[in-house]
Amino acid sequence: MESGSGGCRRLRKTESAEMRWVVPGGACEEDEIESSDDGGTDTPAAASGSRGGGGSDDDDGGYEEDEMLRQRLVRTGPRADSFDVEALDVPGVYRHQEFTIGRSIVLTLQTLGVVFGDVGTSPLYTFDVMFNKYPITTKEDVLGALSLVIYTLILIPFLKYTMIVLWGNDDGEGGTFALYSLICRNAKASLLPNQLPSDTRISSFNLKVPSVELERSLKIKERLETSSMLKKLLLMLVLFGTSMVIADGVVTPAMSVMSAVNGLKVGISSVNEGDAKLLIIHFLQYTVKEKNLFCIDVLSCTKLNNYYKLLTGEVVMITVAFLIVLFSLQRFGTSKVGLAVGPALFIWFCCLAGIGIYNIRIYGSQVLHAFNPLYIYYYFERNPTQAWMSLGGCLLCATGLEAMFADLCYFSVRSVQLTFVFLVLPCLLLGYLGQAAFLMENLTQSQQVFFLSIPSQAFWPVVFIATLAALIASRAMTTAIFSTIKQATALGCFPRLKIIHTSRKFMGQIYIPVMNWFLLVSCLAFVTVFGSINEIGNAYGIAELGVMMMTTVLVTIIMLLIWQVNIIVVLCFLTLFLGLELFFFSSVLGSVADGSWVLLVFAAVLYLVMYIWNYGTKLKYETEVKQKLSMDLLMQLGCNLGTVRAPGIGLVYNELVRGVPAIFGQFLTTLPAMHSMIIFVCIKWVPVPVVPQNERFLFRRVCPKNYHMFRCIARYELSFS
Repeated sequence: MESGSGGCRRLRKTESAEMRWVVPGGACEEDEIESSDDGGTDTPAAASGSRGGGGSDDDDGGYEEDEMLRQRLVRTGPRADSFDVEALDVPGVYRHQEFTIGRSIVLTLQTLGVVFGDVGTSPLYTFDVMFNKYPITTKEDVLGALSLVIYTLILIPFLKYTMIVLWGNDDGEGGTFALYSLICRNAKASLLPNQLPSDTRISSFNLKVPSVELERSLKIKERLETSSMLKKLLLMLVLFGTSMVIADGVVTPAMSVMSAVNGLKVGISSVNEGDAKLLIIHFLQYTVKEKNLFCIDVLSCTKLNNYYKLLTGEVVMITVAFLIVLFSLQRFGTSKVGLAVGPALFIWFCCLAGIGIYNIRIYGSQVLHAFNPLYIYYYFERNPTQAWMSLGGCLLCATGLEAMFADLCYFSVRSVQLTFVFLVLPCLLLGYLGQAAFLMENLTQSQQVFFLSIPSQAFWPVVFIATLAALIASRAMTTAIFSTIKQATALGCFPRLKIIHTSRKFMGQIYIPVMNWFLLVSCLAFVTVFGSINEIGNAYGIAELGVMMMTTVLVTIIMLLIWQVNIIVVLCFLTLFLGLELFFFSSVLGSVADGSWVLLVFAAVLYLVMYIWNYGTKLKYETEVKQKLSMDLLMQLGCNLGTVRAPGIGLVYNELVRGVPAIFGQFLTTLPAMHSMIIFVCIKWVPVPVVPQNERFLFRRVCPKNYHMFRCIARYELSFS
């Protein structure tokens, strides 16, 4: 800032609940004009003060001095933008409100149908995948595997995500890009060169400024802002995590639905197995009488093999049909579907807990010994290879955690936490305890454990509820992907897609048609290629771990930069969770050759698409900056711009936050006339959770007054679509 307004360096206080920088007199001279590079002239103070609240288009030197002023926060009075006065009264305009107790209760029911369906259906396949390659042989192995599942649930879903990661939300926005946005707001880590000094004056922006008392936080901030390599590395980590989230969203419906449909296979085979055996006995009697013993083996084996192949093919076909119906219902929105399926998921969790209690009562309560973590040590000591290979399957008990975090835009942190701690986690633990109790008395039946442990009288009702729960669970990652794609688009990392809002009450509830059908096609391809839950489960673990590790790294950066947590606590968090996830990852890497490479290739393609799109967006903006029109040229043309000025207002949309875009020169040479008033409109995404309505627009004059040319910068938060 130039010294012409010495008052620019002094701060004052006014009455308001908001905190941001202000200067005496309402605005500095630089705030009232377009930057000198644009050749702007003074704008009336009234327009500057009321329209945009003193935003600035300073040059780089002024920007650096402006940053030096941000040593303390002061309070400022509310501002009103003339553009927003009418918008505040428009029906249907979204407003950010605090969640009341009554609304939290409603959201708690919805969270069951949207957020926790995936982790809630994990008991359908966890033990199956764990014991796929190495069947269990002793009861001690069952206790060791159960103890591994219990402490995986406690450490990762409960301790890491529910107690820590959920607090890393960006004012209700969760997911990988929300963490990235939070980092970019507190340190200029974005690669797009369209930042404005006025963006840092948004009231919600300055509420997150790192404390100057903590030297470590400021050093990290400075290092991140000055290193282009660290910025690129951070973006690459975010894009990698996002690609794994989308890959996870493809595998999740296939895994959940197919595991539930396998219950039909168990029920049908149990009914028809007796008929098959009687048929073989008749053939046996006939062939013995005819003394054709060779025919016995061939015929019996052929009949049984064909029978089970038929069942497997039917499972795939039923799964495909269910998936088509599932993705077709996605367009009805989260609120409607969430309220409809919330009670169904509540019944499912009750069934899960009830079956667990029944099996513990029937087969004994010795499974409660698994709460002793020493059984994990004994498990690895007896069978290190088997225990290590079972880690990939054990991780499946913690599926859907990224959906729990990403779906915060649909619900509140309070409703998600309460539902998980007091309903989801107890029911999951009881369900796994019951399956382990059944396994200890039936060591040879390590596949389809959940369905085999169901009481015969309740088998078909539970299968129906399990199938319904699996269909609901598949929506969890789908809704999370919609939120992630929306944030990626706002940050210039994904092509623009049509976004449909499905709720007038909650802004985050959206539906993206193109992405929905893309996920359906990809999911059907995975089902038909793999054909079994064991093969899909191997790929599932890689996708889950990729997302978990990226979340751990980003939350660690937030702890250091924003939360300013003690370094010892940060090291404990990073060592415990990243070390644990790397240990799990070492196990699932062994399944790459078994088909998981397909998922890795899928994620790599998505990563390349997002990285190239981000690079192209950055290159496009830099090109537009280089090709913008010279203000000297406009001054030479005069106030009529060398053409006829017809009455009316012309809006020229562009990406520039400063200068006149090159496309305007094309208009001057090709159009026979130009509007008497011209407004250059730029829609800009800023890394803040909420842009207040009275701070939404920056309105500036371009060129002298008689040119009647203005610039309007509309600033929106990432959650706005």
